[in-house]
Amino acid sequence: MEVPFPKGVEGIVRLKVQVDLFIDEFGTVRRVRMENLGNLHPAFSQAVLDTFMPVKFSPGKVDAVAVPSQLRIEVEFVASNADR
Repeated sequence: MEVPFPKGVEGIVRLKVQVDLFIDEFGTVRRVRMENLGNLHPAFSQAVLDTFMPVKFSPGKVDAVAVPSQLRIEVEFVASNADR
């Protein structure tokens, strides 16, 4: 899943952040926690929220019973002017 690079952000061309998604037993993202943001522009965290909050996941299961789960992913932001 691609998280768009925020518009209007200057001085950064590439950034990686760790994202934890907390998913309930119905597959709904209930909370998002981000690491490695420091003092970065809030548009980065908003882009992550806008991308992942509406996503519906298959819930985790234990003994065939749906349970809440946590998923850690790495998101890489790459500006359109970055060397690929």
